[in-house]
Amino acid sequence: MQSYYKTYHCFNRIVSFNGRLDVKYCKNRFLPLCCGIRKAKMINNNLPVLKKWNDTFVLTLTAKAIDCGNLVDRV
Repeated sequence: MQSYYKTYHCFNRIVSFNGRLDVKYCKNRFLPLCCGIRKAKMINNNLPVLKKWNDTFVLTLTAKAIDCGNLVDRV
């Protein structure tokens, strides 16, 4: 509940300034703007290590959606 509360109030404080959106970063992934900030911080934290690698690539694993009753077994 606390995460949703923080996200709701973060969403209400988004400000447009000079053609850019600004927000007090709530650190939750529910709000796309904060999710983008979160992702950028993770990339910047790992960038020095990634730059040392040769032949890097991205692998995305996906699975078909299931109903919530089977979620525990899937995880």
